[in-house]
Amino acid sequence: MGKFPAMVEVLQKVILSLIVKKNEDDEGLPVTVPLEFIVSLGSKGLTPFEQDLMGKVVGDTFMIRLSRERLAPYFQHLMLPRLPLPASQEIFYLQVHVDAVGPASQREIIKGMAMMAGCGHHGDDGDCGCGSH
Repeated sequence: MGKFPAMVEVLQKVILSLIVKKNEDDEGLPVTVPLEFIVSLGSKGLTPFEQDLMGKVVGDTFMIRLSRERLAPYFQHLMLPRLPLPASQEIFYLQVHVDAVGPASQREIIKGMAMMAGCGHHGDDGDCGCGSH
């Protein structure tokens, strides 16, 4: 039986490459922005972006039409790196390429959950033991 490519599922760590484009046919700005996160750590369930990502496999590329106004609600709690958005355009396209998918370690999951909860330094030695410090 052949090996299937890893698929984006709940609690999988994904590594993506993002390219901003002015339109679907544009080659894109010469900057590829990496994004790495664990799927489904948000307290409100999957973000719209995570929903669009579910079921994709390594090597898949897809395009998302977005506006500046829709950017934050689309990604929600995900820590999106600064994107080089076209200055004069309200609407733009985001090309997403799935570079890697794999199981997240327990430590990575706990660290990610602590970051989502806004965990701060506490405890006698300044470390709560959550692993995010």
